[in-house]
Amino acid sequence: MEANNSFKKKLKSNSKLFSFLLCFFIATTIWAINALNKEHRSKVNFIANINVPFSKTNESGKQEVKATVYLKGRGFDLAKFLFFLSKKDRVVNCTSNASDKIDIRAAIVDFIKNKESAITVEEVSPSFFALQGKMAYSKKVGITVDYQLSLSSIYMQSAKALCSPDSLLISSESPIPDSITSITMLAENLKSDGASISKEITFKKLRNIYIEPTPVILTVPVESATEKIIKVPVTCNQSNRQLKFIPSEITIQCKLPISKFEKTIPASFTANAKFNDNGKSKAVIEIIKKPEWVEQVKWTPASVDYFHQNP
Repeated sequence: MEANNSFKKKLKSNSKLFSFLLCFFIATTIWAINALNKEHRSKVNFIANINVPFSKTNESGKQEVKATVYLKGRGFDLAKFLFFLSKKDRVVNCTSNASDKIDIRAAIVDFIKNKESAITVEEVSPSFFALQGKMAYSKKVGITVDYQLSLSSIYMQSAKALCSPDSLLISSESPIPDSITSITMLAENLKSDGASISKEITFKKLRNIYIEPTPVILTVPVESATEKIIKVPVTCNQSNRQLKFIPSEITIQCKLPISKFEKTIPASFTANAKFNDNGKSKAVIEIIKKPEWVEQVKWTPASVDYFHQNP
């Protein structure tokens, strides 16, 4: 009898749990359907392949511009559109016969209408690619970074700073001097509490030269630092003769990122013995090769004795 009552209580409890889960599932489904039926705003990044007219450029081929696009539409339509939109699909070719600008927005609007007519384009940035005035010359140039980095002694920059994109298009009414191979960012004072830095940068203006209005992101990798002591053999690039150095290796102490500790080995450095001009038998040690992530390099001894070995 007691066992029967226990079974009934357990069955009743399980029924309540099942009813709760069923109600929860139904409520969640109704909420999701209602949410997807409402209008939403979504941000998507596109690559605009700009086909610069040959009369406007001294370089053939397309130029790439990163465009940020804000879309508006029903949740169902946006979800369907974004789900099937691969990275390859987010590349749009832009061409124009205009003498001063190429309409990026119009190209993206046409592309999206062909894919999903129920979605509207609210905003495209940049909305057009400009060759201001009657500019007949343009070329791709690199980017020169200019910044001061403030860090606590327990952190350091762990690799070279990078820009994305790493080049921009510049245009001018007159021929662009060959000496202009890059544009320089406006100097920045950067600080970090140990996290890598990523920020949009601006550029110094060039007289009579227009710079493509594409957002450029500077990334400065930062991480915790440590010290390492390494024994490095002494070599010499000033003589073809066999030389004997005393001592035959030096001790290098350096600061480096923790992630590069195991990667930093004796072969990462070259300790070169430089002969004195005064004929003395001591050669001064100079470090002529080291990893780019290594800082505060110190070594002992500063000089070594040497003599020629018999062949």
